[in-house]
Amino acid sequence: MPATKYNKVCSQCGSDDVFLDASAKWDIHTQQWVLDEVTEPTSENSFCNECSDSTTLHDVAWQDTPADLLHAALDAHFNKKDSV
Repeated sequence: MPATKYNKVCSQCGSDDVFLDASAKWDIHTQQWVLDEVTEPTSENSFCNECSDSTTLHDVAWQDTPADLLHAALDAHFNKKDSV
């Protein structure tokens, strides 16, 4: 049985248009910002775009829709490596 997936949502409005503060550092080799540290979500570092305010985040169980399952199957089919 597949593991349960969760979505992070705003505790006030239920939106999943949420963000969490994190820190990044510059990688001279890739010439990109690389995620360095993600802190535990609190009301001081979590933000909901729908509410336009700080929030606390809640986990809600998420189930694949038929479109998600189709996308995963197509991705697996077209990205499988040929055996040598």
